[in-house]
Amino acid sequence: MATLSSVWGVAALFLIPAILPLLLQYLFMGTPVSLFLSIMMTLFLALTLVVSRRLSLLITDNVRLRVEGSERESILRESRSRYRSIFHSAPLGILHFNGDGRVLDCNDKFLDIIGGRRGGVIGLDLCRDLADDNVMNAVTSALREGSGYYEGDYVSLHSGRMIPLRGFFNGIRDGNGEITSGVAVIEDFTERKRAEETIHHQAYYDPLTNLPNRRFLLDRLGTAYRAYQQSGERGVVLFLDLDRFKAVNDTLGHAMGDRLLREVAQRLTGLLRQGDVAARLSGDEFVVLVTGLPACVDRANQAAMALARRFLNALSTPYELAGRTLRVTPSIGMALFPEGSKDADDLLKHADTAMYQAKTQGRSRVCCYQPSMQLEVERRLALESDLRRAIEQNRLSLHYQPQVDAEGGIVGVEALLRWNHETRGGVSPAEFIPLAEESGLIIELGEWVLREACQCLQRLDADRLPRLSINVSPRHFSEPDFVACIERAVSGARIAPERLMLELTEGVLIDHLQDAVNKMQELKRIGVGLAIDDFGVGYSSLSYLRRLPLDELKIDRSFVQDLDDTNDAAIVQTIIAISQHLALDVVAEGWKRISN
Repeated sequence: MATLSSVWGVAALFLIPAILPLLLQYLFMGTPVSLFLSIMMTLFLALTLVVSRRLSLLITDNVRLRVEGSERESILRESRSRYRSIFHSAPLGILHFNGDGRVLDCNDKFLDIIGGRRGGVIGLDLCRDLADDNVMNAVTSALREGSGYYEGDYVSLHSGRMIPLRGFFNGIRDGNGEITSGVAVIEDFTERKRAEETIHHQAYYDPLTNLPNRRFLLDRLGTAYRAYQQSGERGVVLFLDLDRFKAVNDTLGHAMGDRLLREVAQRLTGLLRQGDVAARLSGDEFVVLVTGLPACVDRANQAAMALARRFLNALSTPYELAGRTLRVTPSIGMALFPEGSKDADDLLKHADTAMYQAKTQGRSRVCCYQPSMQLEVERRLALESDLRRAIEQNRLSLHYQPQVDAEGGIVGVEALLRWNHETRGGVSPAEFIPLAEESGLIIELGEWVLREACQCLQRLDADRLPRLSINVSPRHFSEPDFVACIERAVSGARIAPERLMLELTEGVLIDHLQDAVNKMQELKRIGVGLAIDDFGVGYSSLSYLRRLPLDELKIDRSFVQDLDDTNDAAIVQTIIAISQHLALDVVAEGWKRISN
């Protein structure tokens, strides 16, 4: 029964055939003793069956419990292995400490963050041994109240390096709700901080020059205004704009222009005092904020002017870039604050106004803001708007100045642009041409002159008007589609191209001779004539004359009017001799007769 009862059916199959025949035998004998024995045998059979059944259940439960226990042990081992794997492979640092704050365990990521070894971390008292009180307070708070938090730069005891990290500390409670230990999750946000710094840099700094931008400058100006209210110290804003920078960009390319801007930024940075700020607003516009000037207005103005002249001299030194020497000067507008300015934007506006005044006075100079300048700026803005409207509404006109030979015969004319304003009357070209150059209207103006000149040549035959000369702006000449524009105008008017003479200034040739030569050769392919205007007053380098496909030299009016002066006469004779040697025509501006 003990052997077979593990499978109770087999035990019953054994017991019943073994005992039942004897029981029946005693029962059939019919004697009192046999009947008694049959009853006892019946009780014995029942008892053995019950005992075997209970023994079977006991064995089965024991086997089941053993199997379940083995399975649970396997699951527990797997769970522990999974826990250790997650614990040590977690992307965040994990720290386990007891109720006293001593470290019980940590994962590999935590060791990577702090730069220590496991042996040096296990057993460390987080409530007493750390150098940072904020971290210790976070641990104490977790063990006392259930949670703690820390964020900031932490100096590791093991590596000594400063680590920007964030830590979440939680207490672990037992079944009674008592905190018996704690756990911490540590995040190294070096990359996040670097990303934040990158975003901040992009928001407050210029990507090309690495100087602060307008947003940063306005913030510092606001700080400077508040400092003035407390200490009474004044400051100054210097608004710098590079003269002829557009010509550099147009002729040498934007890459060279960017290199020039970076060089300017380096020079500005080298001149700054502690606390000063140099910012790039846009294009070639820079602003320098200087604080800590004397409270006395006169002394502050003298100090600011001295600083401005330092910047002017430093930025006027020639630039050596990619084997080229560039001569670029700044025009500087100066505005003291808080004199006459209500806020930072108002101050920048005043400095900008003073800068435009410096350009108007001849460039490469410093001008201090005066309230009267604002009226001039508004007048120039109004004039610019009127000029734009005059171009659109065709209110400009061309006057024609004859070119005569020695016998007085007309050999050609020069087109002179005139503007008769509807309310101001005649506006001098000396006033509106520089304005058009600065505003970019000179290109539209040049195209308008070109169309009008070609239409004039179309109306008059070659006998009446052999040749017509027009002046070409350096900025218009530097446009990529300038040659195509000339070709469209000539072919559209159906005129002989040699009747059109384009007069170029020597400024076109100073920094970009090869580009000018290539473009002039394309113009010669079309057939138009080319002349150098005001020859003798610029660089007048003889080296470029032999390379240029020229037809004519124009002697400047200043030499012609002073022919009585032996020096001027010698210069004119030299220009004529050079022209004859190079087979070039000569045109003298003025009314005196020139003899060969």
